[in-house]
Amino acid sequence: MKSGLLGAGLGVLAIALPSVASAQAPAPCAPDQTADVQITTKDPARAMEELAEPDRDATLGAALRRAAEVPLHIAETAADVTLLAALAARDGSATVRADAWAAAALAEAATTSAARLVHVNLATRPADDLTTRADDAVRTAADAREVALSSS
Repeated sequence: MKSGLLGAGLGVLAIALPSVASAQAPAPCAPDQTADVQITTKDPARAMEELAEPDRDATLGAALRRAAEVPLHIAETAADVTLLAALAARDGSATVRADAWAAAALAEAATTSAARLVHVNLATRPADDLTTRADDAVRTAADAREVALSSS
């Protein structure tokens, strides 16, 4: 029997994310889209030269941007969960309020962690729209957590 936070969380996910059950892993990259970033030397100076080659830089940049999409999706979804937890804390029964507070705090942490991964993947492109979206998700989650924790 589902109870407490787990039951509420699973119920929220079933309502908020009906496509999760049917979600599929992304298709692997075509051979011409894979990132060939293998370093062939142990000499640090030569390794930097290899990484600086124009084709390698473009390929690596594209691969890192694609890699940032997964944690961005996690960050945005976790921010949505934080919003749902805030609603449960504010409008829900007093018997589930503590679970909603915990859910909001955990979902905010997941949002922040995933957003940091977006920033790590796009460290050389800080103005990328994916980093902006990740930052928006973090702000949304923080605001929702505040709403949840201020509900009594």
